[in-house]
Amino acid sequence: MSRRVVIIVALVALGSAAWLKERGWLGRATARNVLLITLDTTRADHLGCYGDRDALTPALDGLAARGTVFEQAFTSCPQTLAAHATILTGLQPPEHGLRINGRQRLAAGIPTLAELLAARGYRTAAFVAAFVLNSKFGLDRGFQVYDEDLSGAQPQEVQERLSVYRSGSQVVDAALAWLEKAAGAPGPFFCWVHLYDPHYPHFAHEELAGTPFAAKASYDAEIAFVDRQVARLTAFLEARHLAPRTLVIAVADHGEGIGDHGEMEHGYLLNEEVLRVPLIVTLPGIVRGGARVETMVSLVDLAPTVLDLLGISTQARFPGRSLRPALVGEHLEPLPSYAETQLPYSAYRWPLSRASPRRTGSTSGRRAPRCTIGPRTVVSCTTSRARVPSG
Repeated sequence: MSRRVVIIVALVALGSAAWLKERGWLGRATARNVLLITLDTTRADHLGCYGDRDALTPALDGLAARGTVFEQAFTSCPQTLAAHATILTGLQPPEHGLRINGRQRLAAGIPTLAELLAARGYRTAAFVAAFVLNSKFGLDRGFQVYDEDLSGAQPQEVQERLSVYRSGSQVVDAALAWLEKAAGAPGPFFCWVHLYDPHYPHFAHEELAGTPFAAKASYDAEIAFVDRQVARLTAFLEARHLAPRTLVIAVADHGEGIGDHGEMEHGYLLNEEVLRVPLIVTLPGIVRGGARVETMVSLVDLAPTVLDLLGISTQARFPGRSLRPALVGEHLEPLPSYAETQLPYSAYRWPLSRASPRRTGSTSGRRAPRCTIGPRTVVSCTTSRARVPSG
């Protein structure tokens, strides 16, 4: 073979390798990115992929078709700060200490998922929509960028600092600007995007013109608007050829009462409508596409799952477990789940109630001291129709 031919073959090989790497088909095992999308106040049964035929959620439905859907995922607390602390630390509310919105700050000795990933070379950024997740409460630890700009916040119906929030379109604008830079930099990224719009109060959105939710200010219209923002994020991953090597998790922090059991919002009761959340996971080549898992799981399982899928070991000890077996088609044992709310005691001094990790086959959710959901038992406080900001 002549020297000229050798040089040409070498150049073609180098060009092919660069092309494959750009599309995520080389180095997949060592450079997986993480995109965590948290959907505030979003009930699973109001998404198309969870059976709501009237929902307008094509982006989330598309993620579900490409990944694995957990049919029975539950939060540890129906409050924004406590639930997000569980997602980001892998600990239950009594362990991480954030139990009531606006009251506590994450203790310095508790490691976060962002810290663990940053220590392993990940570029980390968070884009939060509401003051309830302000950095003063400690969830910013480990994030090199923590974007919490509320200068363009939505108008408030009830003046309450914790409920101040910006539109999901603003959040995603900021996230995409950062992701554009991250996509061109070496090493993987961990990006958390928080979308608050389904939380009360509701607004109409011009983006929904020409749809059944045009000019409507409703819970389901806000979910449709949030889905548009999820679509922008996933479209970016596809356009930049990042999707094949990006772990995407779409999950809600808690649901919403919408009048069920006498609760319009959330925070006071531990019934299915506020505890059951959507959980969708995608990672091409690892996570099964179009799969559905019936086993009951908890938000406390997310941090160990992320680390396991990334192949990262840690000295941190989690009360939850990795969901990888279910994601790759293996059996996952159902386990008891914990849930609590201290808001009724904080607001009205009602007696505290917590979860009882007892297995049961009941699926009742009555306004009674106990509320059982599948094989996981939780304990509920008395209901009330009074409005206190819940977050």
